[in-house]
Amino acid sequence: MARGVTMDQHIHIRAWRVSFALTQLRKINQFWWRRHLKMAPKTFAERDRNRQLGSRLILIDFLN
Repeated sequence: MARGVTMDQHIHIRAWRVSFALTQLRKINQFWWRRHLKMAPKTFAERDRNRQLGSRLILIDFLN
């Protein structure tokens, strides 16, 4: 077997593994988000504002 052929096969297998892992991660992520949104059905903007406010309050606490 030529070295180039085995290298191509190796790259192909790695690419397939990576894509498979990514799809698995996406499935897990979607499931987690669905559960999370059911528990706390806030809009993303609201949640972002709350997070920013929280970090600001922590900063103010730290400065005082």
